[in-house]
Amino acid sequence: MQRQVSLQLRIVGAIIDLAAWLIRREIKRRLGAGKEIPHRVTERFGMASVERPTGKLLWLHGASLGETASLLPIVTWFLAKDPTNQVLITSVSRSSSETLSQTLPERAVHQLLPGENGAWIERFLQHWRPDALVLAEQEFWPRLLIKVAQARVPSLLVNARLSESSFKRWRRLVALGVSVPSLVSEVHAQNPDQADKFKALRVQSTRATGNLKFAHVTTSQRRSKSGLGYWTVVFAMSHAEEEVLASPQLRQALDDHQELCVIHCPRHIERLGSDDRRPKWSQGARPGPNSREVVVDVYGVMSQVYAESDVVILGGSFTDRVGGHSPIEALVSGAPVIVGPDHWAQQSIGDSLAPSGAVILVSSVSEAVAKALALRKDPEMVARQLKAFEQQSREGEAALTAAQTWIAKAIEQT
Repeated sequence: MQRQVSLQLRIVGAIIDLAAWLIRREIKRRLGAGKEIPHRVTERFGMASVERPTGKLLWLHGASLGETASLLPIVTWFLAKDPTNQVLITSVSRSSSETLSQTLPERAVHQLLPGENGAWIERFLQHWRPDALVLAEQEFWPRLLIKVAQARVPSLLVNARLSESSFKRWRRLVALGVSVPSLVSEVHAQNPDQADKFKALRVQSTRATGNLKFAHVTTSQRRSKSGLGYWTVVFAMSHAEEEVLASPQLRQALDDHQELCVIHCPRHIERLGSDDRRPKWSQGARPGPNSREVVVDVYGVMSQVYAESDVVILGGSFTDRVGGHSPIEALVSGAPVIVGPDHWAQQSIGDSLAPSGAVILVSSVSEAVAKALALRKDPEMVARQLKAFEQQSREGEAALTAAQTWIAKAIEQT
């Protein structure tokens, strides 16, 4: 699993290092905007905040909550495999950092990923000395992967995908002689089309294994609300401009349908003002006849929120600025999901979920609200949607098995 880093890639890495001042400035900007954790910002420069534990250490990386959530079955499996095994999980977003730091099991630790600078990454690797690396749904980050390859750490890219722009950029570099295969040991692509993209970059150690995000489904996670006298719509991961559009629509629906409840889940809870008088999730409010509107004002509770839902309208997909959010967690909990037209950042929706019928696509917020209400009288459509997702979940289980097999072999060889 060892790779030789080409001269061209080493030159690319040296050029990236020249931009260290830009990365520092961006981290400073994020810190000022509240997107970094002040007492942990040194982790972004490769300075560990905790000691490395003894034992085999599996390093897992996902940029945000969605990606790291897809890795949690691997965490559980690897820790159960041997009582001396340890897990390091890294991410970038503040919400994922705060959630993981509070929820990871014993023998699993969270750190922030260092910025794309050779010295910072080397400092990180020298401290943690990982035995293998698994990256989830990640574009190629050349400086990180170059240093990982030079440290002879076997690496696996799961849920692998390349956007068209990224694919074209890497294809030009390959034409100039840059050896992409040396960046990663193996690639597990989300689907055959994505696998073909990596193979076109001469990464022959690529296969389509499915999307690991779909591996969370178990029968016990399904909940039944039949017989209850109300219908709960969750407006999930919403952004400010979407709420402006949806607020009058949902208010009218609440006035017209006394059996309707709405849970509002803003993507960034920091936007909630102190003058917001709606019942809050953190204060124990739950949907029902006495709390027909509830606002989720804490992170890390989405699985609980989705368990309360009858249908989910997924935010981020009614604004071109964002490009959508992952519907996987909602589908896992057994809730039908409605997605708007602007889901360009979620390839799984366009590639498999929408064509299979696992999500319902609409063109506007008003259509989404109308569809959410109509689904109460169309249980057959809900059943078809969830059945389509069950097929995706079987593929997710296959992806999980493939990742586990690779990890076991990589760890054994270190």
